[in-house]
Amino acid sequence: MPHVVVEYSANIEQLDRPKLLKRINQVLIESKLFQPNDIKARLYCNEDFLIGEGDSSQAYIYVEFSLFNGRTNEQKQRVREALMHVLTQQDYYKTDNDLQIQLCVQ
Repeated sequence: MPHVVVEYSANIEQLDRPKLLKRINQVLIESKLFQPNDIKARLYCNEDFLIGEGDSSQAYIYVEFSLFNGRTNEQKQRVREALMHVLTQQDYYKTDNDLQIQLCVQ
């Protein structure tokens, strides 16, 4: 049963939360490693955050992917790469050009 927790900094103001969660679940379903109803994804906005010395032009989206034993390291890595691909699509948020968003999947 996979669990996905997405956290993002509050300075990403126009994040399409349902779209991002649907994309994440779709990637997990398409992997054919999980039953759709076993996938648990949730998303949290971090209102209180500090990146480096507090530069307001920095932001982040962090995805934590976890599951019970039974999958190979290769399968887990493929899923993580697919999740990172979802993040790099960048069509689920709108932001000004000055905001630098760090993306991470673990």
